[in-house]
Amino acid sequence: MADSRRGRIAGGDAICALHFRFGYRQPYFAYVAWAIIVDVVTISMWVWVLSGFYIWLRRPRTRLVGSLFAVGGSVLSIVLTILLCR
Repeated sequence: MADSRRGRIAGGDAICALHFRFGYRQPYFAYVAWAIIVDVVTISMWVWVLSGFYIWLRRPRTRLVGSLFAVGGSVLSIVLTILLCR
């Protein structure tokens, strides 16, 4: 997981550790709290994305600008994913 030559954790390993190390069946409250926080944030982000998409569909005048931002965000997400996985 850790690379001693560079002194850092690879991006993919860090993400996997955050998702698979913790859960609800841990003996310490901090781990259970972390799992609950991750679940609440995940649900909140999905609600935010879906409500934004719904509002974007309901406002025809903003569809062009919204499309540009959606494409820009998608490209940025792909670039960041590639940079994290190097």
